[in-house]
Amino acid sequence: MGVFMQKKSIQDLYHNLIDCLTDRRFLRKMRATKKSMLLLLKQDDWKANIKFVIQQEEITCENVLSVCLKTMEIFCQEKLQQNWLEYIYQYIRKGLFQESVKITISPYYEKAIFFYLEVLRVFLNYEKDTKPFERTRDFQFATEEEISESHYAEEYRRFRKCIKNQYFYELMRIGKEIMPFDSLAHIAGVHYIAMHTARQIVKTNVPVDLGLISGAAAGHDIGKYGCKEEEVKRIPYLHYYYTDLWCKINLLPAIGHIAANHSTWDLELEDLPIESLILIYADFRVKTKCWENGKEIMGFFSLEDSFQVILDKLDNVDDAKENRYRHVYAKLKDFENYMISLGVNVDFSTNQLTMKLQKDKAILNMDQTVEALKYMAIEHNISLMHRLSHAPQIQELINSKMGKGKYILDKEHLPIYP
Repeated sequence: MGVFMQKKSIQDLYHNLIDCLTDRRFLRKMRATKKSMLLLLKQDDWKANIKFVIQQEEITCENVLSVCLKTMEIFCQEKLQQNWLEYIYQYIRKGLFQESVKITISPYYEKAIFFYLEVLRVFLNYEKDTKPFERTRDFQFATEEEISESHYAEEYRRFRKCIKNQYFYELMRIGKEIMPFDSLAHIAGVHYIAMHTARQIVKTNVPVDLGLISGAAAGHDIGKYGCKEEEVKRIPYLHYYYTDLWCKINLLPAIGHIAANHSTWDLELEDLPIESLILIYADFRVKTKCWENGKEIMGFFSLEDSFQVILDKLDNVDDAKENRYRHVYAKLKDFENYMISLGVNVDFSTNQLTMKLQKDKAILNMDQTVEALKYMAIEHNISLMHRLSHAPQIQELINSKMGKGKYILDKEHLPIYP
């Protein structure tokens, strides 16, 4: 970055920072005035702080914390006796799920936490605007144009507002640095594949709700942050329940229905909406690739390779369990082949549809005839589930069930396998 561009970036970031920290809603949260906030910021050289953060190879939560500490300590009535990032991580988790962590959150530190998270968000927005899109870090959410005719547009907007107000993205960024597992890479990766395929499918006039699939993909593993310390070993099973719980609390019934039922063991092509099929497919293809220096590295796998990864990870695989996985794989492969038959790219080399020449059914051989019948069945079921899911009486039933404390999932009725 040239000197002139760096100075401009620093100046722009500084003004963005001022705008965010003097926003009326933020000032109410901080119980501060605009004048007092500006005076507080003048006590530190924030242009120098900004320069330090953006000169590093990447924007990190740790670096942003280092330039915030001086101001954060002014907000605190007593010194924090533990690591700030770990404390903020647990604070956000408790905001998502009140019972998820045992630590007592002291009101002495809340203003400092809010200040840090707001500054961090400014830097992360700068990263998004200036860095190339990274599919294990960034989200290309559905646009207003894409949800303009959605039955769930208001719910999707509420979802976006919820994850923003509850600092979900910031939670994942902090977790990436302080935890061995990289939930952000997995969730962002699943969202990328889901939207990559869904946006192409829409162009073929197959009914896909982009807001519904975007919300479900971005929120499908939020329940992992709800599992308590004593439930850590059961996260692969319990997170479906907690995802459903979070969506219910936040009045997101349609998104919650898709997000909480993303287990491959829910996979039945005959009675799932296409948004569920896409989410299960995307989730199946994003797995742990390897570990480096105690950190999880996420990878994108073909269906075939992902299937093998799953088999290699399982202990005590008997014939019944392996056959169950083969059944799941076969169904996902049918769905992938159906997408490919529509011209959808599934290797991420392009986001453009490929024109497919349709052979006359009279000249198909036996294997091609079987495949054509499969695609007809899948297409019929997608159309049927779309009509059912938008029928007023069906939607009323779903909303009433999810609005009266009846979860789709409960802790006693979870998938047999993760």
